[in-house]
Order: sequence, then C-alpha cells, then structure tokens
Amino acid sequence: MDIKKIPTILMVLCLVFSFDYSRAQAIDLQSANSFSVFAGVGAITNIGYTVIAGDLGYSTGSVLGFPPGIINGTTHYADSLSSIVNLDINAAYNNILSLTCDSTIGTTMGNSQTLTEGVYCMGAAATLVDTLFLDAQNDPSAVFVFKIGGAFATTAFSQVVLLNGASACNVYWSVTGAFGSGDSSVFKGTLIVDGELDLGLATDIEGRAFTISGAILMDSNTVFLPPSCMVVLPVTFLDFRGTFTSSNEVLLEWETAMEYNNSFYTVEKSTDCMNFESIATVEGKNISYTLSEYKFVESNVQERTLCYKLSQTDIDGSSIHLKTILVYTSEDIRKTHTTQIFPNPHHQNLHYIDQEITSYNSSVFTLSNAFGKKIRQFHLFEKQNLLETNLSPGIYYYTILRGDNTIESGVLLAE
Repeated sequence: MDIKKIPTILMVLCLVFSFDYSRAQAIDLQSANSFSVFAGVGAITNIGYTVIAGDLGYSTGSVLGFPPGIINGTTHYADSLSSIVNLDINAAYNNILSLTCDSTIGTTMGNSQTLTEGVYCMGAAATLVDTLFLDAQNDPSAVFVFKIGGAFATTAFSQVVLLNGASACNVYWSVTGAFGSGDSSVFKGTLIVDGELDLGLATDIEGRAFTISGAILMDSNTVFLPPSCMVVLPVTFLDFRGTFTSSNEVLLEWETAMEYNNSFYTVEKSTDCMNFESIATVEGKNISYTLSEYKFVESNVQERTLCYKLSQTDIDGSSIHLKTILVYTSEDIRKTHTTQIFPNPHHQNLHYIDQEITSYNSSVFTLSNAFGKKIRQFHLFEKQNLLETNLSPGIYYYTILRGDNTIESGVLLAE
C-alpha cells in the first residue's frame, strides 16, 4: 500500500464513521411520561369544560373543578407515585437547565418564525406572538428544547405549528418563572414551569403542563397527550425500606401491588447519597396482579451511614428510579436520635417532635448542605412542628441546639 495514501484513507474513515453527538436529545421524563398535568407544589384549579387526556396529579396541593372538567386518565394526589413523579419532573427540569445552548435567540418568538432542531436559550422573560413553526426537516427524532430565563407568555390566538415530521413528544420548554397563555392559543410540547401556570380561556396544549412549584389554573382547556408520547412503566410500587441487623447486615425489603412486563430491579449503594454503585440485580415477576415481596441482604457492612437506591427495568429496557432510603448502621448514631424526625427521606415537609420543648426551653433546628453551609434554620417553640424545608434532592446535615448544647445531629435525605 502507498503510505502516502494512509492519511487520506484515515480521513475518509473518520468521516464515514463519525457521529453527531451534539444533537439535542429527548428529555427523559421517567414516571412523568403518562401525565398531562402535574403540580409539584401547588393547587390545580379548573373552571369550565376542560378535558385532560392523560394522567393528572400533584405531590403537595389540591384539585378543584373536576367536574365539570373531565380527566381521561388516572389521578395521583399526594401518593407514593406522585412523589416519584415530582422527583422525575424536577430531574428533567434540571437536565434542561444543564444543556448547552445551540443558539441564543430574541425574547419575542413567533411572527411566522421557523426554527429547526436544537437547544434555544432566552436569558429573560419571553413572549410568543402569532405563529412559531418548528421544522423537523423530515427527521421524526428531531428534538426542540427552549430554555427561558424568566416568565413566558403567549398572546391570544398564537400557535405553535409542527412541520415535516416534528412531534410534540420531542418539544420541551423550561420556564424559570410564571407561564400564561392568551385565550384560544395552541401550544405544543412539554412545559415545565417553576412558577404559576395559567392557561387562558380555550387554550389547547398538545403535550404536558407541569409545575415545579406553583399553581395550575385552567379555563375550558384541552390538554392532550398523544399516545406515542406515553411510556408507561410496568410496576405499581408500594414501599422500599432498610434495616440494620445485629449481624452487620442491611436487610432491604420492597413490595409492589402489580407488575406487567417487569424484568428486574437494581439496588445501588452510596456512602454520600450522591455517588452510587450497583450492588445487586433482583429478578422481577414479569406479570403479577397480586402483592409481590422482595428482599436483598448486604453482608459485612462497615460504613456508619448508607444510602440505598432502588430502580426498576422493564423487558423493553425502560427504567425508573423508585425510591432512595437512608440507613444508619452505627449503634451510637442510632442512639443519639432521641427525638422524632420523619419522614427520612423526605420531600418539602419534615415533621419534628420533641416532648421537652417548652416556651422557656426552645430549640434551634439548623440544616446544612454537603459542603457545611447553613441553608435553613428554624426556631422551635412547640412540641410538634411541621418544617417546610423545600430542599432540592440530595443529602443534608442537621443540628439541634437547646441553649448552648447540641442535643442531636444527623443526616437527612431530600427527595
């Protein structure tokens, strides 16, 4: 072979076998896939003849106005699934925020503007006027992501139009602020809003309407989730818990109420509740319509505090994080926990009970992040307290002071 030709051959091979890793990728909504409307923290209120085609729920909040509104799906109100859905929506929102911008565009969209696939960023409040065209250029996998660094509003009769194979399943909008749609507007894609979400009279959404923290207001709307967007995972999960035994073992137990096409469970472990490693896979029941109980024992445990994460994978490879728990394995740590602090892990709200608290003998409850920075502090004067922590998912450390004395300290996990 002519050695002089080798560089040319290598260049051709690089061109032939190169892949475009810079393309925007679909956002994994995990357990939130089947939901059309969901409020993380906030009330869902409807007036008029609204139709929800898909699941509806909240993690912390309330629902009013159904009927007259109609829900063609299941409802999940502050149950075990809704807490998981809330975590997955938060994860999707943070995933979007972490994406690199392909293009920074003006804060006024529409007016017959046409955009192709990519990640589009707006650094301030934005408005959609008239018509915005999203052109997939005959690629049904084309993904459109919009990161809006402020509130977002659409004008009356505005519309998002999908062209050349574009799918509402692959359109995502993150809004760092409130969202409001003008009357009789047509919107496409999954909205994840960190603020109030207000759908104007007769607004239609082909996709999803989610809030991280904020109410959802509806008025004679249609929120339609195309069946092609729904990836329903096959497990009705009940609980996951861990117990440290006298044999230096951690007994992990979990239950499901129903399984369909369930392949296996994965158990992961972490000493800091942030970096996990897989330690076991447990075969699922495939198809079961009765209570299924599972156990896994980790032997020769040496660490003082551990986090365990449980996830599930179906036969098609789709997976979901079910729950993360915290297990104390050191007897001296367990003995110091004389007060009642629950649940742990917790989400947004934490119960603290201390029978020794009086108006003259109060306590100070301080929360710090993994870097030791104080982020929350509560002055407690009652024996029973509900603490609104509103923490992002992660590991935190707490200290309880009474006077100048530390009466308790430990680890909390926020989901």
